[in-house]
Order: sequence, then structure tokens, then C-alpha cells
Amino acid sequence: MGICGRLVSLSRIPVLGKGRNLLLKPASQRNKCDRMADVHLVFSYGTLKSGEPNFAVMNNPKTGKSTFVGVGETVKRYPLVVASQYAVPFLLLVEGKGENVQGEIYEVDDSKLASLDELECHPDFYHREITQIAMHEDNKGNKLNPPEIRECWVYFLPRYKPEMIDLPYLKNYTSISKDHPPYVERYKREGPLQELILP
Repeated sequence: MGICGRLVSLSRIPVLGKGRNLLLKPASQRNKCDRMADVHLVFSYGTLKSGEPNFAVMNNPKTGKSTFVGVGETVKRYPLVVASQYAVPFLLLVEGKGENVQGEIYEVDDSKLASLDELECHPDFYHREITQIAMHEDNKGNKLNPPEIRECWVYFLPRYKPEMIDLPYLKNYTSISKDHPPYVERYKREGPLQELILP
């Protein structure tokens, strides 16, 4: 969803979990050096969370490995808004405004991170930034007091129309809520998110 050329076509491409493909290469088709390697922490605050429409992308073993680590929130406040005709959640790259956004922490391998980058169109639309997350619950549901501070990759929207900063801020996103219209999955969309793109 964004300004790169892939996203014009992605707006009509089906989502994993619907028996369809999302232009994400299986790990077996990536270069060997892409499959070797490091692990990364990713903070999911939107549709990639468990129970949300795009969780199948995070959870699909064909696009790499992901392991649930725990639950937490951003140490700094950011505006999490729902915008566009498709009711998409966006985390705006504005420190100190908004809420300490809640979400889930996953450990992912290089292949999974590449799949997430492709889904989020990093760096052409979203930017992936290392951000401090206060993890207050581990993967077994144990409360952590004090919370553990984790350095995680977070996908932010750095460029947006000015009126988006005035939308209501969310602390904890769910795709179905009385606070905003329901999220429209990609395979149901008629076009891209062009109205959010700055010239």
C-alpha cells in the first residue's frame, strides 16, 4: 500500500490465507544468502497482529520463520490512525504525539523480514525504523514488571497528507471497531491508496 509501482497492482492482489498469493516469494525461492542468517525483532501494531486480516503473512512458514515473543507498547508516543477508503491503520512518524501504541513482538528471520518489507513496500511507502518497545508480557502470558525494553523494527508512514495528523489516535488497533469503519482486505479493493500520497 503505497507509492512504489508494485502497490498499484498490489491493491488488487489477494491476501495469503484466502487460498491465494500476495507476490511474496517463498523462502525456498530466495537467494541462499537471504535465507542464512540473522534474526530480527519486529513490532506488529496493525493488521499483522494475531487475529487480524494479514496475520497469515506473518504466520506463513513458506515466506520465512516468525516466533511470537511477547506483547508490549512503544516507549515513545506516536499517532496511530485509521485512514483511506479502505480503513487502513497507519503509524505516523511523529514522536511525542499520539499514544504509547500497543502490539505484538515477533522474532523473524531474514526471509520473513524481506516478505514483510515487500508487503509494506519499504522503503518507498512505509519506512522500517528501529524503535524501543516496552515488553510487558512474554510469549507465555507472564507479566513482566518492570517491562523489558526491546529494540524492534517498526513500520512507520513518514509522508502523509497533513490532515491525517488530526485524525483520532488509537492505542490498540483492531480491524473491526466501533471507532472506525472495518478494514478492507486487499483482494476486495478497487484501487490503490493514492489519496494518501504527498506530491
